[in-house]
Amino acid sequence: MPSESARATTASESRFRVQAPNSATRRVAVVALDADAAALAEELAAEAWNGAAFWHAGGLAARGEGLDDFLADLAGATRRVVEVVAASDLVVLLAGASGDGAAAAARRVMAAGIVLAGEADDAALSRALTTLRPHVGMLVVARDRDYAAAMMEALRA
Repeated sequence: MPSESARATTASESRFRVQAPNSATRRVAVVALDADAAALAEELAAEAWNGAAFWHAGGLAARGEGLDDFLADLAGATRRVVEVVAASDLVVLLAGASGDGAAAAARRVMAAGIVLAGEADDAALSRALTTLRPHVGMLVVARDRDYAAAMMEALRA
């Protein structure tokens, strides 16, 4: 039996209804900004994800370059930052609290940041948060690997 809403809708109005759910996989680029984050990215990449691609910024932050520089995937293949960002629906920036998270800002793409607290002191954690905050819409501190993985799941990576 049709729902009350379905019965009240005329045939001409029903053509504007969404006929199927949005089942498109979100294209997520996970970018490790430093060595601590790269280690976590390699661990996370070993798990099953919904098409997330894992990248390493390497020396990008140290050189202070931007979207025209290159990222390397976990196999070592490189691609320009601007191409990775353009091909993504969401960019997740992983940064260690003791690293330099100033690598790149994603333009016109939703970005989330996960700072890996580890054993970092409050001053180092504060520097990492301050560096990433202007570049991301959501910023969280992950105390351990499991929390970072849970965030990735929540973001449908």
